[in-house]
Amino acid sequence: MDYSSTKGEIHAFTKSLALNLADRKIRINFVETEPIRTDLQPVSKSAAAVAEHGAKTPMKRPGQPEEIVPAFVFFALNADSSYISGEVLAILGGQPTAS
Repeated sequence: MDYSSTKGEIHAFTKSLALNLADRKIRINFVETEPIRTDLQPVSKSAAAVAEHGAKTPMKRPGQPEEIVPAFVFFALNADSSYISGEVLAILGGQPTAS
């Protein structure tokens, strides 16, 4: 319940902040990612947990950092996203929502 309410709040906050800062020409967007493979996992999780990380997604694997970087670059470049604000881009391995 805590996790779901936090996710919902981040989505609502993104949209509200985008509305509040539009007159200052500040764009607000959110890249939602899960599960992503990082170098911290082998030291912070058991070997079994690392092996299963991402297995429950439709793609049956975790995303790699290089698969999410283009989303951040897209939002950072005015040439690509100057008319986009208040959006949530979900990179979730095929999941319809974060779990």
